[in-house]
Amino acid sequence: MFFLVDAMLGNLARWLRIFGHDVLFANDFEGQSGGGPSDTELLQMATEENRILVTRDKQFASRLPGAIFVWGTELLDALRAVQDALGLVLHFDQDLARCTQCNTPLQRVENKDTVKDAVPAKTYERYDEFWACPNPACGKIFWQGSHFEDIHAIEAQLRISKTES
Repeated sequence: MFFLVDAMLGNLARWLRIFGHDVLFANDFEGQSGGGPSDTELLQMATEENRILVTRDKQFASRLPGAIFVWGTELLDALRAVQDALGLVLHFDQDLARCTQCNTPLQRVENKDTVKDAVPAKTYERYDEFWACPNPACGKIFWQGSHFEDIHAIEAQLRISKTES
């Protein structure tokens, strides 16, 4: 799915990317006036690119049919709001994940030697699977570290809440 997430929901943008969704984050763009994009510019972008607007601003959400209003500040509540609004279950698959920094689809590293100098030595020794952001301006490297437990825990909580509703 394609999302446009407003400036108040950076953590949600990051997590939707982890779950493999194409997410534009308002703070990643400059508006015509030189600061962040205006609401009008965000609405135009969402409409032109057929993206689902996700916002914590109820009035802003009401300006675009299909926009998702996220109440509260907790990550799980925000993820649940997206799930509930779209009738989906967010699922993690590392091979479908996007770069949390720049939104580019990640690529599995076929030969871990190619990332040897890009990751800490202990990480290189401990892990065999890596994913890289192919965007030359980013180049972030990912591996299945302890944060994967957090990802799977969030995914499990989302699944539980989906079956309860």
